[in-house]
Amino acid sequence: MPKKMQNKIILICYDILEVMKLKLNTDLELNKQGDIVEVSDTLGIPHSQYWRQRLKDAVIDNCVEVIKEKKMVRKKIEKEVLNDNQ
Repeated sequence: MPKKMQNKIILICYDILEVMKLKLNTDLELNKQGDIVEVSDTLGIPHSQYWRQRLKDAVIDNCVEVIKEKKMVRKKIEKEVLNDNQ
């Protein structure tokens, strides 16, 4: 009786992340004044609740300023799939 062969197929996809650069005008929890931080975002809204709150605070106390809004980063994603069609 013939055996069914299983082949592995590796799918490689690239996910595009948007990154904004923020300059800190004051000392924050983990960063010092003058540091430049890259924060991942979607449509100008940071993914992290911490950085969303800092940007809201910046309207009042100017603790953070956006110096570069968009930078596209390609993130490689590999996924292994079994192919039973043989």
